[in-house]
Amino acid sequence: MLDHWTRYFRTQFERENSEEESDEEMILTAEPLVKEPTRKEMEKATGNLKTNKAPVADDIVAELIKNSSQVLKKWLHALICKIWKEEKMPGDWKVGLIVPLFNP
Repeated sequence: MLDHWTRYFRTQFERENSEEESDEEMILTAEPLVKEPTRKEMEKATGNLKTNKAPVADDIVAELIKNSSQVLKKWLHALICKIWKEEKMPGDWKVGLIVPLFNP
């Protein structure tokens, strides 16, 4: 079973790396009709985050974002808009912890 998952994730990783190399050759742009997210849309999305869940690799819990100050929300919105315009996510956001769970 372990060999199966090892092969699966290795294949996914190799596929992702080959896509990243080919993305450098292509110029990708968002459709011009799609506007950047508004502050209201961002606050609605963060308000819908599930609470009482374990944090991931960054140790940021949803409650921190949901109950944050207007200063932090303003900064977060600016970050999201920057990512939207540049069409490039921070490298740290690509890190994830994958835990296969046995489901009998």
